[in-house]
Amino acid sequence: ESPSSFSSPVSWGSWSSTGGTTTESCPVKTLAKLLEATGIACVMVGLLHGIMTGTLWVELYAGIIGVVVFLAGRGLERLHGRKKDAPPASPR
Repeated sequence: ESPSSFSSPVSWGSWSSTGGTTTESCPVKTLAKLLEATGIACVMVGLLHGIMTGTLWVELYAGIIGVVVFLAGRGLERLHGRKKDAPPASPR
């Protein structure tokens, strides 16, 4: 079989938290991922600024802010996933 006729068993759609693929776009999950990426970038910028200038206060503040932003995104992602996966409440 030639490499050009190879078909991948993997779907390149977006992966869901349950391991399958999903085609719907979720703005809450996108916001959560954006917050996580922003938090990581803030920590990186603070680290690089601290290395380049030797000022540890900016590095400390950027690191703390980055961790808080990352954890907010992570919490939002977990909260949204928990609500989505929860079974419907049974009426009493």
